[in-house]
Amino acid sequence: ELVDIPAKWFLMAAQVDDDPLAPQTMRAFLRSARRIAKGVTAALDQVRPDVVVLCNGLFLFEAVTWAICRERGIEVVTYERGMIKETLLFRRNEAACLLAIDDVWVAAAVVYFAGRPDDELIIRVHPAEVKLPGKQTREPLGAFLAERFPDLPANVRVVSAEDPTSSYPLMDAADVGLVFSSTTGVELALAGTPVIVAGQSHYRGKGFTVDVSTPAEFTAALDAVLDEPEAFVPDAELARRYAYLFFFRAPIASPGVEEHVLGLARITVDDLSELAPGANPAVDQICDGILGVGDFGPPPR
Repeated sequence: ELVDIPAKWFLMAAQVDDDPLAPQTMRAFLRSARRIAKGVTAALDQVRPDVVVLCNGLFLFEAVTWAICRERGIEVVTYERGMIKETLLFRRNEAACLLAIDDVWVAAAVVYFAGRPDDELIIRVHPAEVKLPGKQTREPLGAFLAERFPDLPANVRVVSAEDPTSSYPLMDAADVGLVFSSTTGVELALAGTPVIVAGQSHYRGKGFTVDVSTPAEFTAALDAVLDEPEAFVPDAELARRYAYLFFFRAPIASPGVEEHVLGLARITVDDLSELAPGANPAVDQICDGILGVGDFGPPPR
């Protein structure tokens, strides 16, 4: 269970049952996980920390470490980069981000719209499938759809990851947005468009989306929203306030680090005195949050 996400991330695929590389990759990850568990156990025995800080908590080393910390009742703080460059997000005893993706929702949407020929479904494949160097998916959504639905219903269209068409005209024309975890859901809500959320997105449960957990809930929500969209118009003001909080107020500036090229960080601290208590508000907030004497939330207005 712990190696599931990191192994799929390594393979760049969400469904690996038929992947010839999956068995040997899983075995390699399990062997590594066993060694990590032994090393982390020894380190925790020696150091006996009150709190452990981990990057998001979902990759191999972090996932194993977090599991051992849970067994021992040790507090864990996870962090992840913010949407704005050179900022960080923190969570206590929760993952700072979620990476799971599931094609079942896309398939459910296609099947649903096949039964509603008067409504049109447009599937926008995320450009990140092909535009992140070294991270191109080995399981493209277009290929999944072609295999699952050799003949798409006439009212279903797919905009490929390579297509330069902007998503915004599609969003402007939409009566309802269907998202798994994309931040597009917040943008749709800001525009007053009803949004159905299927995944564990950061804005799920915040009051301006229709949240579903199963394919049955998904189709029931679609029935309700398409039949009476005006009843599900989101609270755009609430969405605006949440977006402002998420993008601008919740992230904490990365102290002493400059990311001059995306993914390449440069330390800008010349002397440790620059990180001493009281010298840098961001350092103080992060340390207070980790130690539990403060929190990672934005300062009061």
